[in-house]
Amino acid sequence: MKLAADGGLAEAQYVFGYMYKSGHVVKDLKKAIYYLEKAKNQSHSLAALELSGIYQQKECQNFQLAFKCAEMAASYGVAEAEFVLGVLLLLGRGCDYDMNKSYEMLQRAYCHGIFMPKDSRKI
Repeated sequence: MKLAADGGLAEAQYVFGYMYKSGHVVKDLKKAIYYLEKAKNQSHSLAALELSGIYQQKECQNFQLAFKCAEMAASYGVAEAEFVLGVLLLLGRGCDYDMNKSYEMLQRAYCHGIFMPKDSRKI
C-alpha cells in the first residue's frame, strides 16, 4: 500500500491517510494529513472530507482549511461534506456566517440521504 501511495495513486494515498488518521497502523495525524493532502490534490473527494474533519480537531485546528476541504468534497456531491459545510457556514467557522448558504447545504445533505435526528428538528 505504501508503495502505491508513494507512487502517486490517489486511492492508495487516501487509504493510507485514513489508516494513519484512524490508528489502523500507528495513529499519526501528520502522516495522515500528508497522504490525504496528496490524494485531495488529485481531486479525491473523500480525502478532502477526511481532511475537513482533521482540521477541526484541537490538535490541528484550522477552520479555514476545514472549510476549503469541505467545500471541495461538497462540490463533488459528497453528502457528509455538504452537511459539514452547512454547519461550518452556520457557525461562521473558516468562513463568514451565512444562514442562507448554510440552509442550502444542509438541504442538499438531507436530499442526499443525511437525516437529522427527530429531536434536533425541534430546535
